[in-house]
Amino acid sequence: MLELDATFIFAFISFLIFIFLMKIICYAPITKIIAEREKFYEKNKQTVSKTKTKIESVKKEFEREISKTKLESSKMLKNATEENQKQKSEILSAKKVELSNSVDEFKNSLSKSANSAKVELRGEISGYVKEAVSRIIKIDPSFVNIDESQIDEVLK
Repeated sequence: MLELDATFIFAFISFLIFIFLMKIICYAPITKIIAEREKFYEKNKQTVSKTKTKIESVKKEFEREISKTKLESSKMLKNATEENQKQKSEILSAKKVELSNSVDEFKNSLSKSANSAKVELRGEISGYVKEAVSRIIKIDPSFVNIDESQIDEVLK
C-alpha cells in the first residue's frame, strides 16, 4: 500500500503553504486588478453610452435648427420676392400713369399747336385768297368776303 513518510507530508505541507502564499501574493492582486479593469471598462462604457445619447440629442437639435432655419429662409425669400413684385407693380403703375400723363400732355400740346397753326393758316389763307381774288377781279381786297367754312373744310 501507500507509505506515508515524513518527506511526503513535508512536501504536502510545503505545497499548501506555496498555494496559500501564491494566493496572497499573486491571485489577490490579479483579481483586484481584473475587478478594477472591469469597473473602469463599465464606467467607460457608460460614459460612451451617455456621450452617444448626448451626441444624438445634439444632432437632432442641430437638424431641427437647420430645418427651422431653412423654413425661415424660405419664408424670408418668399416675402422678399412678394415685396419685390409689389414694388415692381407699384413702380410700373406709377410709370404707366406718368407715361399716360406725358402722352396726354403731348396730345394736348399737339392739339393746341395744331389749332394755333390752323388759326394762323386760316388767316394766311384768307389773306392770300383775298389778295388773289382782288388781283384777278381788280378790286380792293377789303371788299372781298370769304366763307370761313370753306377754309375750315380745306384745312381738315
